Amino acid sequence: MKKITILFALFVGLTSFHSAENNKIEEPIAAVAVPTLPKEVLPAQTGELFLRSLFAQFPENSVSWEAFKSAMTGRQVLMQETVFSKPDIITIVDFSKPSTQERLFVIDINEVKILFSSLTSHGRNTGENMATNFSNMPESYQSSLGFYKTAETYIGSKGFSMRLDGLETNINSNARSRGIVVHAADYVSKSFAQQHGRLGRSQGCPALPQEMNKPVIQKISGGSIFFIYAPNEQYHRTSKVIKASDINSFEVEAPPAIVKG
Repeated sequence: MKKITILFALFVGLTSFHSAENNKIEEPIAAVAVPTLPKEVLPAQTGELFLRSLFAQFPENSVSWEAFKSAMTGRQVLMQETVFSKPDIITIVDFSKPSTQERLFVIDINEVKILFSSLTSHGRNTGENMATNFSNMPESYQSSLGFYKTAETYIGSKGFSMRLDGLETNINSNARSRGIVVHAADYVSKSFAQQHGRLGRSQGCPALPQEMNKPVIQKISGGSIFFIYAPNEQYHRTSKVIKASDINSFEVEAPPAIVKG
């Protein structure tokens, strides 16, 4: 409406000047004052509101807000000190969910899109249907929380598999020596869950269904962030990555386009 008023005022002023010249009126014509329009201020692409706007793009009942928040703010800390060849891909294992639900999510940060969602196992000594106990110790047969870097693929006793390197000292730093890898398992399936009320359990590996294993590994292997989350007070109290995270300063290197659907 303001723009329309200004244009009308300009039109009237110019018309008056033209008429005055034709009628040879010698009186000066007053200049029309055009107010300066303020520049449009876009919302800052930082902080909690920005992170929540990204989270809002995901389907309901997918990754939890707390897992996503911890993963993304922790990623910002890691990006300052670690080189990732696939920085725009992050995998979140959300152990706030039971094993009978999909709780592994591969996210494309640039597209703000979940590429894969899958069932995944936890360690046999980590819990029954819920993952509650965690360890970095060899032979514990427990899952380890925290941030990892995906590494090389190989063909082993479980077929096509991918190694993980733990990035958090005393939390998951023994992952490679413990043989904590991503691999396929027939006990990670909806039919197994329906029959037993939970998935089968591993020796600490986040195992995947047979049909999901290869496409997920091919997407995330060779240098992306892999994060295992649980609402575990000890982890959040001792993780240097989590303690260094600041949601108020959250940002991404290049703000992604937020697209619904």
